Amino acid sequence: PKSQSASGFSLKPLTGEEMEEAISGLSAASQACLLNHQTEEPCKGSTANGFPWDTPLRGVYSVALGGLPVFSSRDKFDHSSGHMSFTAPVDPDHIIIRRDNSKGRLMRQVLCARTGAHLGYAFEDGEGGARFEVNACGVTFE
Repeated sequence: PKSQSASGFSLKPLTGEEMEEAISGLSAASQACLLNHQTEEPCKGSTANGFPWDTPLRGVYSVALGGLPVFSSRDKFDHSSGHMSFTAPVDPDHIIIRRDNSKGRLMRQVLCARTGAHLGYAFEDGEGGARFEVNACGVTFE
């Protein structure tokens, strides 16, 4: 595995102590999504730092657990799913796509490349093909 992404960010896993500290600062909703692979309710989510899921502001979304930047507002679009949707990650090295059959059907899970935190799911029904549907509570916005 790479230790640094193409855009210069560390992909080195957090130590146990760093993970514990980062987890302790997360809300119960963020922990449920990031650590237990839950999905937040549509049209009601907020980022871990309080921005509504459908904010029109411009900026970057980073994983609430570890801080790796994963998506940009320039790639965000309204898919009418009630969840944040993006056409691409800021750097493909920052996410891992893993096949997941835990819900009784094959899905493609989007995980943080640094912490393994669950961000959401990848689909092929977006603008131009790819759509990354992300739980707002699993990211921060700046």
